[in-house]
Amino acid sequence: MNGRRRRTVLVLALGAAVLAAGCTGRQARLQEALRAKLAASKVTVVDSFDARLAWKTELDQGDPATLEAVAADAAKKDQAMAVTFELGKKKKVVLGRPMGSRGVGRDLSKCNLLALDVDSKLAAKCGLSVAMHTVPGWKYFESPVVVIRPGINKDVVFRLDLPNFKCEASKWLHNRPIANRSDTRKLVLVIHPVVGGSIRINNLRVGAFQAPAAAKTAAAKAAALKATK
Repeated sequence: MNGRRRRTVLVLALGAAVLAAGCTGRQARLQEALRAKLAASKVTVVDSFDARLAWKTELDQGDPATLEAVAADAAKKDQAMAVTFELGKKKKVVLGRPMGSRGVGRDLSKCNLLALDVDSKLAAKCGLSVAMHTVPGWKYFESPVVVIRPGINKDVVFRLDLPNFKCEASKWLHNRPIANRSDTRKLVLVIHPVVGGSIRINNLRVGAFQAPAAAKTAAAKAAALKATK
């Protein structure tokens, strides 16, 4: 490689590193804002992982993984789901669990946040996205990826009410809202690793906060009601 080409490669690599750092910074600020919304939300636990694991690996979509319940906090008798895997050809691990019961899906239409805690035992960062199947049609919608760092990542939060999910209809571009969240049949977690190892997932819950437009509408209705009294 001659000097000019070497300099070009170095400049491109440096530019990519700066861009990645900028993206990471924006995502960190976004996660901080979402955690504030989560703290002010009404939260419902979807899976505490303290009972029998309801999750299975989706081998048609991702690489093999071993799932087991492990102690997250022995003092509190809290369990987490440990996901152990090697880096395979598909470069992702896909986990799914059914939602609802007796042929009726779970209504997530009033929930605009999904959060979980992740303890990563990996030697490098990995990505994590959340997805769901809704009916009719068992349509699949997957969120943008959130970066998971080695160590404890508490309150990893996803917005469920934004038009930034990918699906078959969008040709797998992140520009669609989730359709029919009122009838969600399966919840999916997609791990995007660059090395093999293990991560632990715990305390998966959904939350509902009042969006600004809804808050203004509610305030206007309250003011109008007060004026009539």
